[in-house]
Amino acid sequence: MLGAAALFSLLAIAYAFSADIRASRGASITGDEPYYLLTTQSLLADGDFDLRNQYAAKSYKSFFDHPNDLWHQSVPRQDDGRLLSPHNPGLSILVMPGFALGGLAGAQTQLLLLAAAAMSLSFLLAARLNGQPLLSWIAALGVGLTATAFIYSTEIYPEFPAALALVISLLLATRQREAGVADGLLLAAALTAMCWLGVKYAPLALLVSAYFLLKADRAGRIALVLAGSVSASLFVWFHLHLFGSLTPYSLNVVYAGWSTTDIVGGHAGFGERFYRLWGLFIDQRFGIGRWAPLLLTAVPGMALLAVSDLRHRLALALIIVQIAIATFVAITMMGWWFPGRTMLAALPLFALPSRW
Repeated sequence: MLGAAALFSLLAIAYAFSADIRASRGASITGDEPYYLLTTQSLLADGDFDLRNQYAAKSYKSFFDHPNDLWHQSVPRQDDGRLLSPHNPGLSILVMPGFALGGLAGAQTQLLLLAAAAMSLSFLLAARLNGQPLLSWIAALGVGLTATAFIYSTEIYPEFPAALALVISLLLATRQREAGVADGLLLAAALTAMCWLGVKYAPLALLVSAYFLLKADRAGRIALVLAGSVSASLFVWFHLHLFGSLTPYSLNVVYAGWSTTDIVGGHAGFGERFYRLWGLFIDQRFGIGRWAPLLLTAVPGMALLAVSDLRHRLALALIIVQIAIATFVAITMMGWWFPGRTMLAALPLFALPSRW
């Protein structure tokens, strides 16, 4: 635990220096960031997800310093005219304490602490799985100080919080003792949090759940299945009630009027995106070989994960699934607004293959 605390402290201090890096010459934050905070502001001020008041009062000027007004990323709902952010609400809810205390800086501080926690817990996970705490600590520190981790530690995006939820779920699922009811309920809570941060993380949640069901006792399996069923039902009900669809993307100006099936089909692409399998690593513009060359050590390390025990193979499967999502599902590979964001949910797990 002392090593994890030291790693957390070092990374939190380092990540604090990324908060002042501007997204562009015109704005401190950009892309989807203002819209996550706009929902947070609405929840704190009005107690709802409707953004019409914030646009009317231009209250977003408190955190969005671009000289132009904030553009509309979504279209109003046809039935009641509500204007909603086209994003899963988990991150907006998560940063409410930080934003209430310190606005943009408060939200960034909260997120950098969560990012540091994700990397320090990845050290504990790696040390548990391989029994080499010193090498695991060095690997986790190296991964945590890569450019991608540094930049996104304070960006208003759900990737690092999702990574934290994933690492916590793996710490719960990979305990040596037989998992029981408490483990099943805690795991369901961690995976629920991850899915509320983004429905795109559901495949990762399913993989961890499948592993848990293999090793848990009967009571633990029942607890996870029941809690997961309740969680999934609430997720579906909430999104249908608020967004009128299983995903919030149908309100995006780009996908207005599309069905969930259309949106999923529009996101996925294979033939024209196949090059990303190596582009993620060595492309001259967005490859991590340019921005975070240390992560290239994970490539040969993945082969060693494949011939290790089931817990290591689970970590490998999660990395591969996230790379597949980044390759064939994510629309853009440039971030937004820095290369590597689409791999971030599994980034702490890179400490495992990089350790070798």
